[in-house]
Amino acid sequence: MTTWTTIPNGAAGVGGIPSGTTITALRDNPVAIAEGATGAPRVQGKALGGVWLGPLTMTGTAGMGFTALDGVSLIRADVVSGTGTTATLRARYSNDNGATWGSWQNITTFASIVDYFGALTLNLATGDWSVYGIGAVALTSSGTHTVPSSANAFQLSFTVAGRTLYGQYYILGGV
Repeated sequence: MTTWTTIPNGAAGVGGIPSGTTITALRDNPVAIAEGATGAPRVQGKALGGVWLGPLTMTGTAGMGFTALDGVSLIRADVVSGTGTTATLRARYSNDNGATWGSWQNITTFASIVDYFGALTLNLATGDWSVYGIGAVALTSSGTHTVPSSANAFQLSFTVAGRTLYGQYYILGGV
């Protein structure tokens, strides 16, 4: 990752000749901002409008998710779950792009014979998560999972077959 260098006001004075250090900072700082380097200003999500990861259909106990999320901290999904058996939604995390995974950690239980639509939020940096769903039975819960340092992948699954989660996934923030 490129290093962010603060340029003092005196180094960019009118009529002055910039030093090599100042020129290097002017060259490298835009890259440091784009990479999210320590000390660099953050590009706000409002400016980006959200980054779409793509759709994901997860059915039953098979783990489905995304990898290559280096530098990503906050994920949000707009989700729909059709009628099915009672099942607990769970997640697991990786910091080596899915070569190995941590243990499954529960998120929330979907009641049987209820359709839900709502949102799921996962924070890959802190482990915080939240879910809400609107259906015949309200579904709202939040908590914190144990995530590995520098988590860059996640998977979701249900604890039993017979339930499907459809989602459109977005990156809302970086570390």
